[in-house]
Amino acid sequence: MEARALVEGDAVIVRGRLLDDAGLAISGSGVHAWVRFKAARNGPYASLPPAQGCDATTSDQVHWATGHTTAPDEYRIDPQSSTGAFCVRVAHVGQNGVVEVGYEGGAYYAGQSVTVDFDSTQRSLALRFSPELTRLALDRSSHIVGIETDLEPALAADELSGTVQVELLFSDERGTRSLGTSAVRPGERAQFEVAAMQLGRPGHGRFTARYAGSKTIHAASRSVVVQKTLRVTLSIAGPIPAADPSSGLEIKVAAGSVQGAVDSGLVEARLGNDSVGTGSVNAGAARVLALFEAAHAGEVPITLQYVPAAPWWIPSEPLRINVPVKAPSPWRRLPWLLAAVAIAAWVVRGWRRPGRVERQTTQPGSAPSGRAALSVIERGPLHSGWRGRVLDAHDGSPIEGAKVAILTPAFGGDGVVRSALTDAEGRFTLDHLEQAAEGSRMQVSARWHADLARPIPPAGEVLVSLVSRRRALLERLVEWANFRGRPWKQMGDSTPGHVARVAGSRRAPEVARWARAVEEAAYGPVALDEGAELAVREQEPEWGAGKPAVHRVPKAPG
Repeated sequence: MEARALVEGDAVIVRGRLLDDAGLAISGSGVHAWVRFKAARNGPYASLPPAQGCDATTSDQVHWATGHTTAPDEYRIDPQSSTGAFCVRVAHVGQNGVVEVGYEGGAYYAGQSVTVDFDSTQRSLALRFSPELTRLALDRSSHIVGIETDLEPALAADELSGTVQVELLFSDERGTRSLGTSAVRPGERAQFEVAAMQLGRPGHGRFTARYAGSKTIHAASRSVVVQKTLRVTLSIAGPIPAADPSSGLEIKVAAGSVQGAVDSGLVEARLGNDSVGTGSVNAGAARVLALFEAAHAGEVPITLQYVPAAPWWIPSEPLRINVPVKAPSPWRRLPWLLAAVAIAAWVVRGWRRPGRVERQTTQPGSAPSGRAALSVIERGPLHSGWRGRVLDAHDGSPIEGAKVAILTPAFGGDGVVRSALTDAEGRFTLDHLEQAAEGSRMQVSARWHADLARPIPPAGEVLVSLVSRRRALLERLVEWANFRGRPWKQMGDSTPGHVARVAGSRRAPEVARWARAVEEAAYGPVALDEGAELAVREQEPEWGAGKPAVHRVPKAPG
């Protein structure tokens, strides 16, 4: 909440902005900034006359609320949807006093208020970042931050003014620190050169321009939220041994920046337009296991690219390399041939069985994929919002009561800007979002299904498939066993019982406990909610070097 007050003739003009901690405007139905007046900070609230809007605020956006014995008179003002700004002009409230400006809060935002003085003998100092800051690249050695200053009312031609000391502060996860002061005359531009090392690590931060005030000029401040970005470069970490790519070809990759090793994100290997492997980045290193078919020995061109885990990590140009491959072994197809023979024998043995009556899904003509997914079925007009259904990924049945939300990055976490619950048919509708910050996403969560989050899709009809929490735990166990290889991995998908037996023979009690917990959660009689799933996931054993990324979805507030 930002606010300042100015006496102009017989009226007081109050200007302010209502922003969230990511610097985005707070507006919409039911969002109001309230303004109250007092003659003194410790005095009672004043009775207020009708008021008018000013600047871009119309009089229709100013609502006069007369109080009673337990509540003061106040104005409720609708902020502008794009900027969060508001302005009200109030006549006959005196030449000096106090203005309280605030926001009562809502489902996703806490309340906030500020108190400012007004005095006809003092001017108001307006501060404005020029240019308005949004992103700062930490790859540069320094940045110039400019702050414009303006007095209201402006000085007359025969008036002289002294200088004002404008201080620049910066806040992030390390706290708030001063970056220096600049003495300028009102109407001039204060300029600061800020070294990148003063801004810390990539992420969100807040610049605040502040003036402490004097006998003739009110104190003033102005804040802006910025995103500190850092570019990530990839390089090969050691020789690549030749291997049969159908069995896996290991590529060791280093991920770095001007600040050193990168500790998040993925490295993806692509062969043409196809993704053939990924590896999570940990302490500046990633182990990518590329899997693809190669007809003969030689070299194959592979493209490596960095996939950021947060919007402030910026990928550099993809790294293009040639990897040595061996010719595939002629015996590698033998297991598949044996499996095909076994399947054929099973089909022949069971061909006389009566036909099975399939359960009709809510999506006639299409078989459930069995995978968690979010897809756009039909694009709609640009500002039409989203509608669609949430279904079970395995049987296609609708999921009632699922929460579909639009989340946007905020200074202290994620903020929900749109949300809806599905009906008995799994249907939902979300209104259009005027402005989405970089890194925003659509998240879908249900009581008995694993959460799913994807980048915000285009407006239109959306189909969401969710995997049950039971199946998600089983798939995680199979993924772990495949990654660790034999003897954990067996022909077909590994089961919790198989993993527990191998753990017993190898004296790995922590793995056995986890496998039994997965078995109980997946096949036991107790319904599996979020808390029970999390308790099992917390028992998951170490993966070893090159652990794949765990796609866990942060829970939306509320």
